[in-house]
This record gives sequence, C-alpha cells and structure tokens, in this order.
Amino acid sequence: MKILLAPDSYKGTMSQTEAGIAMKRALLQVNPNLDIVVKPMADGGEGTLDVLASHSKDVQEVTLPVPGPLGKKIMSKFIIIKGKTAVIEVAEVLGLPLIQGSLDDVGNRTSYGLGEIIIKALDLGIRKFLIGLGGSATNDGGFGMLQALGVKFLDQEGNCLSEHSKDLYKVDRVQLTGLDPRIKESDFTIMSDVANPLYGERGSTAIFGPQKGIKNCDIVNIDKSMEKYAHIVLKKFSPHRNLATKKGAGAAGGLGFALSLLGGQIVDGASFIAKHLNLEESIKESHFVFTGEGKSDATTISGKAPAYVAKLAKKYNIPCILVSGRIEKKQLLMNYFTKVYSLVDDKTRVEIAMDHPEQTLVNKMKKIVKETIIMKKQIHTEKAPAAIGPYSQAIEAGDFVYVSGQLGLNPETRELEEGIEAQTKQMMENAKIILAEAGLSLADAVKCTIYLSSMDHFSIVNEIYASYMEEPYPARVAIEVSRLPNDGLVEMDVIAYKK
Repeated sequence: MKILLAPDSYKGTMSQTEAGIAMKRALLQVNPNLDIVVKPMADGGEGTLDVLASHSKDVQEVTLPVPGPLGKKIMSKFIIIKGKTAVIEVAEVLGLPLIQGSLDDVGNRTSYGLGEIIIKALDLGIRKFLIGLGGSATNDGGFGMLQALGVKFLDQEGNCLSEHSKDLYKVDRVQLTGLDPRIKESDFTIMSDVANPLYGERGSTAIFGPQKGIKNCDIVNIDKSMEKYAHIVLKKFSPHRNLATKKGAGAAGGLGFALSLLGGQIVDGASFIAKHLNLEESIKESHFVFTGEGKSDATTISGKAPAYVAKLAKKYNIPCILVSGRIEKKQLLMNYFTKVYSLVDDKTRVEIAMDHPEQTLVNKMKKIVKETIIMKKQIHTEKAPAAIGPYSQAIEAGDFVYVSGQLGLNPETRELEEGIEAQTKQMMENAKIILAEAGLSLADAVKCTIYLSSMDHFSIVNEIYASYMEEPYPARVAIEVSRLPNDGLVEMDVIAYKK
C-alpha cells in the first residue's frame, strides 16, 4: 500500500518537513511494510523556501542582515536556483514570529527589508524572482519595500516620509526617479495563497489586520489610508489599470499589490509549488494521501496548500485525510477531505499539542491509521480464485475494500481463459464476485489499476471494462508490464469505498 504525506507547516510548532517525518514515523510504527512517500507542501507562505530548495538542483543560499518587520536588523536568507532565479519567502524576513508578540507596535512595522533583499539579488546579477507571500507581520501595501527600491513618498509639504506604516496616511506625492532601473529588466512571479484585494471589506486590513494586531476600531481609518495610497501610487505606476482590486493584491499586507506595480504576475502558490514537486503524479500513484496545517478553517479552502492537495486527490478518487493542529468549520472541510482530524481533542489540550507537537502528531496519526487504513478483515470466496497462491482476495480497511490483483482465472478450472477478451471478461466477473462478498459492487469502485502484458490490448480491455462500470467511471490507470502472474494477459487491482 502506497501512502503520500504532503503536509504544510504547523505554524509556530513544526515545519512541513518535521511534520512529514513525524507522520512517517507514526505509520511505520504501526506497519513497517507500508510504502510511504513524503512530499512537504507549501503555498507561498511559511516554509516555501525550504520546500523549493529541497526539490531543486544547483541551489545557492544567500544570508544577509536586513531590517525585519520592526525595522531592527535580523539575519535573513533567500536562495538562488541554477544561478538565475532568486526565491524569496516573505515570512522569512517579515514573518509574524519576528515581532515576538509586539502586536501593539503596528505603526512602526515596515516591509523595507524585502526591498533590500531584492536589491541584493539584483547586485548578484539576478533578474528573475520567485516571491512567496504569506505569514507577513506588515500591512503597508509595500510602502516600505518600494522605498528600499528607490521610490520616494512625500507629504503635502514635500517632506520625505519614513518607511514605517504609520506614515502611510500622509502620502501625497510619489517620485519614481530614484527607482532602481534594473527593476524594469526583471521578471517577478508572486506566489499567493489568498485572493483578497488591497482594500475594502475583503481587503488586507479588514481580513488579516486583526491577526497582526490592528484593533477593530482602527480598521476603517487604516483601510481608507490604504485606498488613498493606492490611488496616488497607481497614477504613477499604472494609470490605466487598478491593480489594487486584482486577486491577491491584498496578500502579505498588500505586498501583492506593490509587486504587481513592478510588473509581477500573481499566481496560485499551492498550484505552482505542486507542479514543481510533481505532486499530481505522486498522488495518482497513491492509495491514501495525508495533509495538514496548524489550523484549518474556512480560509483553508480558499488557496491553502492542504485544499490543493485534496483537489488533486479528488481528481483521481484518492482518499485525502486532513490532520491539523486545530479544526474550525469541520462540516465545511468535510466537503473537501475524506476525513478531518484535529490534534486538539478531549484528551489532548492546546498547551500539550503546542509544547510537544511532533509526539502529539505521531500519537494522532497512529490512531488514525489503525482506524482508517490497517487491515480489519480479510475477504475470501471460493466463487472467485485468488490470483496467486493463498493470498487474500481482498481486505477491508476502514471505509475501503482493496481487491488484490485479479486475473482472468476460471473459478471452476482455476486456469486462465483463452485470449485477452475472455480473460478480461472473467477478470471483471471475479472482481465483481469478490466485491459482492464484501457487500459492494463495481459501482462502489473508486480506483482501478489495470496491468497489461501489451498496450496493444488496451482498446479491447477498455471496451469490456466500460461495459461493466457505471458513469462516472472510477479513476483508472493502465500500465504495461513485462510479465504478469501465471503468464496472464491482464490483471486488475480495485479499491472500493463503503458509502
């Protein structure tokens, strides 16, 4: 049985990689024979840098001191892939953990450090940028970052403003003469996990401001300042396009907007990273998929990594199980995931889960695997022969029944039928009989894997297969192999779901 583990980070407690290792450890403790693939996922937020670095070749890490979100110098990093592309994670330089609980200091925060990293990359000859948004402690519409790149902001008296967000409402004029000319030569791809605009009731301030420390009574005024700032900046950068209203403009406190001003293209972060990891192919080859994050709620389904993993799994009818630190809106999430579990429950308090996250995840995963995956019942019937020797014809595991590789063996003679057509029909009949023993039918199949001795037989097998199945057809994979058991011409595995 092949299981794919594709967790996002559990913010503040475990990275994607740490979570994947803990999940794998739990599964192997329950069943050391499981085939487990770990592919930590990200969506542009926390951990994006490490995920892309671990799945890329010729990676150079660059570490440098830059202003953090509070303006104090911190050591930050970015990577260069193949000497051509700089990958920058906003959470690495402006992340919420870097403010160390200083939620009251909202006005003194700045995105200036991100601009300094871009300048450093330009100095190294880089002109292609991949920037992951998410997890930012700032909410300045890129006000600070643009200043680091050479843009000047002036008040009504013509005084230069500071890089801190508290000066955002004073912006009256913009000067672009100092903007680094190398920006025009550069290409920016912006990975976002949200689709919010810059301002308004769904904007960065209204939706994400409170988690960054913005008081409810200040949201309206800050949002108005953001809107005024946007209109003034757009007149200089993009007078014919309102980039402030595009999807993702409000990501990372409005950095999506500022990077769009520089010509950046906003893409879905989870989709972009999944393609880089070749995640879809791994999911297609799996029997189960596990994912998770620190907290899952309504925002999960609007662009977060776990939802994208579930989307790919659903495409191939592969069960996708969500295991997150905390769960809100469980009924909503159940529309996207096969099963939903929280590390915090009646037996595990929040404090324990936070203090011992990896062990808590291991304990929960062991319980889930025993309930959902590990064999509970063997299924046999004399009405259909086993493919090879005394192996189980099927096992019932949790909500699923796995039918072992079926050949076109005649139930009475235990010999292969003659020819591909006869073998295929008998194979389908055998699978049908075994499922009936489990109280199911071929209509309950969610995935079939067909092994062919030659792809020349595919059209014949496919036609017969379709005559036994009902629409919508279960996910199907056809594979050519050099030799099948008993020198058969065709063999099939079936996974069925107990509704």
